[in-house]
Amino acid sequence: DSDVLGILVIRQDFDQELARGGAGSLQLLVDGSEPNTAQFIQSYSQGLISNWQRTSLPGGTALEPPVNLETRFWYNPTAKSVQFLVPGAITVIMTLIGTLLTSLVFAREWERGTMEAMFATPVSRMQLLLGKLIPYFCMGMFSMSLWALLLLSSVFMLSALGQGLFISVSLRGQLVAAEAGLFSGFLPALLLSGFVFDINSMPPILQAITKLLPASYFNTCLRTIFLTGDVWSIFGPSLLFMGLLAAVLLGLVYKNLVKRLDV
Repeated sequence: DSDVLGILVIRQDFDQELARGGAGSLQLLVDGSEPNTAQFIQSYSQGLISNWQRTSLPGGTALEPPVNLETRFWYNPTAKSVQFLVPGAITVIMTLIGTLLTSLVFAREWERGTMEAMFATPVSRMQLLLGKLIPYFCMGMFSMSLWALLLLSSVFMLSALGQGLFISVSLRGQLVAAEAGLFSGFLPALLLSGFVFDINSMPPILQAITKLLPASYFNTCLRTIFLTGDVWSIFGPSLLFMGLLAAVLLGLVYKNLVKRLDV
């Protein structure tokens, strides 16, 4: 949950070992799921140890310092940024497909004048909604195979599709719908999901906003899968939030999708 980003472990016999002239041992445990933050913690810790050696040990720092610092990265042992970037990229791409592209589907029909022809057919509102939903859902779910990843992606995709379709049935121009999808879906997923900027470093008001974005929950779950594995204590609340949001948005889409031209 990123509640603890680093731990400095000092053995119980640390002082006694130094008093006997031996080499004291410290252990620094760093959460490597966010490589930049992990590198900062490692550098600060090493500077703290070096400063302590210069000011607190008799004679300052010797050629062979009495304290050896061994660093270990948890969850991302090699500190590769690809493990951090790929989950965020998946979130942004699926948001692009789910919200931005689907925000145009009904708006395009209104703009081209084909919505009237669709209303004249015996197709029901539910069939019309599913016809616009299923192709983009399949596109977004392409190549997802792991069961946990498949479940999380499915629920997130439904919430993103619901947002895009709600925009599309509410606005009748493609340009306006595209701008609404961009500002309400793509940009928040890019900037506020934790993909580009660490959520913990954001101002409190932005941190509160991220708790309302399905992309931030999905991004957290993806990183958990990539770096740790299946942790259902994290997946459960995220699935519940994204599922409720998808149900609300798709319900609003169904309610607003009225087969009449005078609305």
